[in-house]
Parts: sequence; structure tokens; C-alpha cells
Amino acid sequence: MKILYDSKALLGQNYTQSRAQIVETLLKKHGQFAQVRYSRPLKLRKEYADSGIEIRKATEINAIIGSNYDSRSSVKVSRLDGTLPPTNQGLNSKEWVIPNFILRSKVNDELLFRMYASNNHIAKVSYFKNGKLVNKEEISHYVLSSELNEEHKTVWDVKLVNIDWAR
Repeated sequence: MKILYDSKALLGQNYTQSRAQIVETLLKKHGQFAQVRYSRPLKLRKEYADSGIEIRKATEINAIIGSNYDSRSSVKVSRLDGTLPPTNQGLNSKEWVIPNFILRSKVNDELLFRMYASNNHIAKVSYFKNGKLVNKEEISHYVLSSELNEEHKTVWDVKLVNIDWAR
């Protein structure tokens, strides 16, 4: 299934050729697995906010792209056993731009790419301080503790501008 869209209109001021290629790659993965790496800056503690230090978290995931959440067998089982609510709770201040792929935040108008965890997948996380790979302990005193909480997600809504590559 080919999804038609205008990449310059979709990405707007965030349009770059490489970002358009990432979106194109992911849109071809309807219901398939993709390897995706995304990164974002972490929020620093107040005493380091103006220090010039940049700390980024990079996450690599194996994700299922372009799938309908309610059609997933794990979701159906979780609804039956009570782990999830019996009905879908909606998109929580988001709306579909390209259904099952790209969402737009109603709060800040940012574009998000919807991805689902593959079964038994654990994300690979790396940390960078001023561009240099470091371990979590080396940066833990610089960033807010909430930035280091690890949770097992089943759904990711990743900002398009934060996706580094996809294949």
C-alpha cells in the first residue's frame, strides 16, 4: 500500500531531505518491523541549566510500524484479562495526520510517529555528554531524575524531528 503525501507540506519548517527519506522509509513499513533510532536532549537540573553542557539520550528500538493498535493480538488479550481498559481511551490531545503512522499534537502542533514494541523487545539506550558516549552514572547528577526513569513501553509517539534513522 503506497501512502501519498506531500513531504514539504507535512514537515513544514522541519523539512529536510534526510527527514523526508526517514518518513518515506517508515511509511513503507505498513504492519512490518523497523529498526529506529531517535534521540533527544535531556532536561538538566537547575544548577547546570546554563552550563553549556548538552546531554542527549539515544534510543534504538525494533518497532512495528503502521499497525492498528486495537487489532494487535496482545491488546485484545490485555483487554480481555483486564490489564487494559475494555475500550480504547482515545489519542489524548493528538489527532491522526496519516492514520496508524503520523499524529499531530493538539497542544504544540508537533508531528509524532506512532510505533509499537515488538514482543519481548528491550530498547537499547545510550547517553551522550557534549557528543561523547558516556554511561548513565556519569550523567545522572546533571539531569532530572525523571529523565532516567526506565519504563517498558508498548507504544511510542516519537517526535519526527528526533528520529535519527530508520531501516
